[in-house]
Amino acid sequence: MKRAIVMPRKYIQGEGVLGEISNYVKLLGDNPLVLWGSNSKRETEELISKSFEAANMEWSEMHFPGESTKELGVEVAKQAKARNSGLLVGVGGGKAIDTAKGAADMAKLPIIIVPTIASTDASITSTAGWYNEEGIMTEINVSPFNPDILLVDTGVIIQSPKRLFIAGMGDAVTTWIEADASYRAKCSFSNRTGAASTMAARTVAKLCYDTILKHGREALVDHEEKRITPVYEDVVETLVLHSGLGGESGGIAAAHSIANNLPWFKECKESYHGEMVAFGVVVQLMLESYLSKDETSRITDFIIDVGLPSTLSDLGIKDVSKKRLDEFCSVCLESNVSFFEAIPVKVTKETLLNAIIAADEFGKKRKAVLR
Repeated sequence: MKRAIVMPRKYIQGEGVLGEISNYVKLLGDNPLVLWGSNSKRETEELISKSFEAANMEWSEMHFPGESTKELGVEVAKQAKARNSGLLVGVGGGKAIDTAKGAADMAKLPIIIVPTIASTDASITSTAGWYNEEGIMTEINVSPFNPDILLVDTGVIIQSPKRLFIAGMGDAVTTWIEADASYRAKCSFSNRTGAASTMAARTVAKLCYDTILKHGREALVDHEEKRITPVYEDVVETLVLHSGLGGESGGIAAAHSIANNLPWFKECKESYHGEMVAFGVVVQLMLESYLSKDETSRITDFIIDVGLPSTLSDLGIKDVSKKRLDEFCSVCLESNVSFFEAIPVKVTKETLLNAIIAADEFGKKRKAVLR
């Protein structure tokens, strides 16, 4: 059986590493085009511009307006060519990074990724989500390779909003649950390689799970107190690197199928990806029912304890009718960004509806216990 793992060429993490960006640009090309939003520019411009200036390096920039649309990706690729840029630099959160990755693929250029938050594992993957103007994911672009270089400056990450750091834990806590399901389902499509996952990918996915559950709460306190500790560095590495490697090479499944489609509810428009994944993993646990009650409770309790959504109400979906949930299940099953085949049980509209209702009820029960 064919096995595969995909990964970036270089991963560099630590406080202050962004000040070294010109050294890494030189490895790939010259005249970089930097794509960033207003917040990301404000947080990183001094470090980046000083590094380029010290290296006497020409560069240009483009503004990311907030939504990762395919049309924007086409325009960024077009501008990169027009400006004779030798590479792209994507700075910011998941959608800015996705746009930069998709544009680099279109322009056939190398790319450096600079995440300013640790809210998803989008930084290291070869995939990029395209969204419509309503914020609903419509397509997943798959590049032939992962980003060339990642620069993860924990001095920048620790300044990000607490809610975004928590969202990253939501995306990470599901990595092993989905990778393990994909492996047990003998599924090779959800990891984008057409091959089974390697021992290395599954090991990293399990390490991600163990680290988040063991150290996530402590790292959250560090983040709140703006204190970069070895535990904080470990958890940032887990949110960005382990979650991405374990997720892409291990496979994604039902949790991401729920999360990718939850923006169908207008109430979820302001929810972050990792928040929706957190509820999605509880749904997946209900669909499979293969973990012990104690382990299912442990995962759900962690989700509740750090402030992630464990119920529909937590996502803003209140007093929802069974008819509306039934419609949502149809959307999920018909979506081209769903991966229900990656769990070893058959998912129908009825079983999915029952799992969503069961997840909502289980979240409520665990909340009552933890009060």
